[in-house]
Amino acid sequence: MKDFTVARAETAYCHFVGNKAFEESVLLSKGPMDLSSAAVQETMSLLIRNATKSDEIYHFTQVGIEDNPMLRWVAPVFESSENLDEQSEYIARHLLDQTDNPSLKGGYLSLVYFTGCMFENKEVDALAIFKFENTVDVFMPQSAENVIDLAKATGLNASSADKSCVIINMEGEDGYRILVADSGKSLDSHYWRNQFLGIRPVANAFHFTQNVLKMTREFITKEMPEEFPLSKAESADLLNRSLDYFKENETFVKEEFAETVFEDERIIDSFIKYDEDFCQHNDVPQSQEFEIDNKAVKKQAKIFKSVLKLDKNFHIYIHGNRNLIEKGIDEDGRKYYKIFFESEE
Repeated sequence: MKDFTVARAETAYCHFVGNKAFEESVLLSKGPMDLSSAAVQETMSLLIRNATKSDEIYHFTQVGIEDNPMLRWVAPVFESSENLDEQSEYIARHLLDQTDNPSLKGGYLSLVYFTGCMFENKEVDALAIFKFENTVDVFMPQSAENVIDLAKATGLNASSADKSCVIINMEGEDGYRILVADSGKSLDSHYWRNQFLGIRPVANAFHFTQNVLKMTREFITKEMPEEFPLSKAESADLLNRSLDYFKENETFVKEEFAETVFEDERIIDSFIKYDEDFCQHNDVPQSQEFEIDNKAVKKQAKIFKSVLKLDKNFHIYIHGNRNLIEKGIDEDGRKYYKIFFESEE
């Protein structure tokens, strides 16, 4: 289970990285940032805490200095934090090379070396990379001759960067352990995670649990209706049964899951094939059996809501037993659902 806490920022550099599409370049800082004040240390701690909220853990895709350029510059920093001066410049130029789409924004790139961090019950160092693309407006109080005034100022968000990653000095031979965050847009995510960092998720219990639940939801809501007659109520029931399996079991076994949820051999075969295609298309490893991660289940449960939306008048939430709901059409051609229950609250 991911558990990250931070102690102190030891050294940091900030550079400006423009967009090559507009013929912008890199403005390199000639010295380190001043981290001596308690206020700056608290700001750095807040930035890295917000950057490490995700439970998904990544690593560099190719393990080898010649295969992934980021490894070429990160490894010397973990050998000695004094190397951050030179290596941060290489990383800034590398980011510029990837920022060549007019839709991407330039911004301030801060690289901060943290010591005394705790990750999975081990004390480790970490290199955090923050990119600030958007400015925020604030009021600066000013006092003169017993008059307090508020002057508008523009600056960077002191609590959260637009894009960030935290490279943890652990499992270096396997591409380190990395926590990442970005704006969430597909273009930004691809540019930050794939082009700049060159990372992919670590194949652990959280990753497998999340992917199988995502794949199952897609199969039930998108693929099945094209192959098999399926009412909204039946679809809701399958979603509930899928989620119940993950809540009630400690280990996922693919064949057992498919038989428990779908029962019909034709649907099971279609599900197995869809799983293979999903993994290939999304470049994720398949697993026939793995330990179920409860955090991933809780996260996916939020989008596994089984809701029948009827015109703009009613929403029916279905939590189980599709035999207690019937669909029909009356003599006037109006559609209806009949719901059976024992108690009312």
